Amino acid sequence: MSDSSRDAKAFKNIVICSDGTGNSAVKDRGTNVFKLYEAVDADGWRTGAIPEQIAFYDDGVGTQELLPLRLLGQAFGFGLSRNVRELYADLARVFEPGDRIFLFGFSRGAYTVRTLLGLIECCGIPYWKTFASDAALREAIDENYAEYRKKYRTFWGRWRPEYRKDDPDRRRRLNAVTHPKLAPEGKIRVEFIGVWDTVCAVGMPFDELAYLWDRFIYPFRFADGRLTPQVACARHALSIDDERRSFHPTMWDEQGAAPGQIEQVWFSGVHANVGGGYPKQGMSLVALNWMMAQAEDCGLRFIESDRESIRAHWDVNDKLYDSRAGLAVYYRWDPRDIAKISADNHMKPRIHSSVFERIAQGTKGYAPGNVPADLEVAGTPRTLGPTRLADIRNLVNAELSAALSTRRASSLLGTPGVQGWVAAGKLAYYAFIALTVAGVCFGARDFLPVLDGLSTSEKAVRVAAWAWNAFSSVETLFKIALKLLQTWWFDLGVVLCYGLSLLVDKKMTRRYSEFWYGLEGRLRALL
Repeated sequence: MSDSSRDAKAFKNIVICSDGTGNSAVKDRGTNVFKLYEAVDADGWRTGAIPEQIAFYDDGVGTQELLPLRLLGQAFGFGLSRNVRELYADLARVFEPGDRIFLFGFSRGAYTVRTLLGLIECCGIPYWKTFASDAALREAIDENYAEYRKKYRTFWGRWRPEYRKDDPDRRRRLNAVTHPKLAPEGKIRVEFIGVWDTVCAVGMPFDELAYLWDRFIYPFRFADGRLTPQVACARHALSIDDERRSFHPTMWDEQGAAPGQIEQVWFSGVHANVGGGYPKQGMSLVALNWMMAQAEDCGLRFIESDRESIRAHWDVNDKLYDSRAGLAVYYRWDPRDIAKISADNHMKPRIHSSVFERIAQGTKGYAPGNVPADLEVAGTPRTLGPTRLADIRNLVNAELSAALSTRRASSLLGTPGVQGWVAAGKLAYYAFIALTVAGVCFGARDFLPVLDGLSTSEKAVRVAAWAWNAFSSVETLFKIALKLLQTWWFDLGVVLCYGLSLLVDKKMTRRYSEFWYGLEGRLRALL
């Protein structure tokens, strides 16, 4: 594209927002992604000498109107590719050389915008002026996405000829926006990407199933977590307290990153306490306030009244929800090991100062055991100063190092005594899963269809149809549940599993509390 004489005001801020699985603008009180989207100042440029801002919002996978598609989206990430292409099209329709791109996402929405980022890095952005129609632009977008997807290979796909002849620059040469200074060779600068607790695209309760799906059916995992120099600023807000293995975060690998390019910070709370969506939202506003301050420093503008409201209402002492409440109990129990996650991704663990504020206040006995030694304390711009943050860091590091010096562990979670209780907790979980499977088989046997005289294939079809109808029928499920409640061995097994899990939680919490309780007064003096 030819050089243009656009002034600073003519360069737009383009904001792309993608929400988490099953989230939408009307669910509960909205996630942080939706709040940020609503707070973007999209009209201020009309009356002042400031850049235009355009924002796009995507509900995320698992929000389709049709129930089967919604369930597929929530379980398997079905619809992720469509969402990426839709956001890519939104971006392509308005992008001009020099425009600044801001990407935001939560949970699988974070995975979506990180996939979009990879697509931009691989293929650039199609220049809308070079196409005769929107349909032609959409065709180019589909072709670009197909080219990008060649990086994702199943076990079988590695031998396909078209996957062995990669030319990552080919699509950029064909139709991407280019500019000698602003987009050399079609390489687009992304000003800011901010995500909350990135979760893998496929959300199966067991990692082994997700691995098989990725390896042999549909590859979805990022090849590596490193960022290119095309990304100016990347920020990641992470949950300390979520205990679901399938919700462990997909991190950025900080090895080789430029100073200040990546900042990944841990906050108190479970997944949606950090990314938003619960009715009581005080804790999630802590991470939102931090993210908005980071984006403001990169040139994004927000409506001042919305910005002030978030500053006024964040509360790290608000309700901390249970990540495994209700049916989420079937997700594999596995507390997040921050020390290991940090080491695996070549980063120093950064804990937000609000975590120590909640500990100092003793809110509901809050005492996280996975806060590692040798940490950094991160703050929100324009709150605690560097000296206070350094004082908190020095105090916590000194006390943790002393407590762990003879135990060969990086955090209280890794100490031998606690690890024994972690093993007991995992035993309780696996026993509960086995009990559930046995119970369902026992409870459903009286409702099985008649299979006499049918061929093997006919039996399979009949059983599959029965299973779909039975487990989508409230009446049948109620009958099975009622039968199980009247079965002594099932009731006893549930009581034993639940009792063991309560004992594990009590023992681990007591160990953590013994450490943090003695620090509360000194932390309060520093905050």
